[in-house]
Amino acid sequence: MIITLDLCLRTGDHELIDGLNLHIEKGEFVFVCGQAGSGKTSLLRILSLQQSPAGGRVIVDGIDVTRISRHRVPEYLRRLGVIFPDDALLPRRTLAENIAFSLELAGWRSADAKKETIVYLRELGLPGKASLFPNSVSENERQMLKICRALARRPAIVLADEPYEGLDRQSIEKAMELFKNANLRGSTVVIATHHAEFARQSGKRVIALDRSSLGRMTKTTAA
Repeated sequence: MIITLDLCLRTGDHELIDGLNLHIEKGEFVFVCGQAGSGKTSLLRILSLQQSPAGGRVIVDGIDVTRISRHRVPEYLRRLGVIFPDDALLPRRTLAENIAFSLELAGWRSADAKKETIVYLRELGLPGKASLFPNSVSENERQMLKICRALARRPAIVLADEPYEGLDRQSIEKAMELFKNANLRGSTVVIATHHAEFARQSGKRVIALDRSSLGRMTKTTAA
């Protein structure tokens, strides 16, 4: 369960998020929609401990992450599968190694990590490219691999910022299928996107952040 209480975030003198109260149930699949500057990316960065809020509280599965002690941070982060546009694949590791390494960091045994890696590469239609390096495949394939790298860990919570950006239509549909499968396995999935129409067509709950209201949650709908 993810709860924000009067969450505020400022960038310089600009209030990006002001008094956001949000409730996402454990195991839910939601889209957070808004244009640039609405605070959707900052919300995910706060949840993943990459930014600190100016005020308010954020409670994730009973843990107040705004006051989390340093020794609990690694354990908390291992429960997350995070995808941001500026994330990079490891250039000196193969496609298979990129996924397997992420799993091992999450505590998976090497043998299990390799098996899971094969499963995801098959889902992507890339088993024949497992030994290639990231710069040898298309941008579309690299983006899909970043999604798989996060989901293969079977995280308790998936935080994805604009994961469909740059993907062709077929890959968008495949990515959506991967997120839905992760959700069916029990992951809470939170996707931030400016594609509101696509989010509404998904049939999942949509949380709209309105830039004009300084990041307040203005609408929660289900398509």
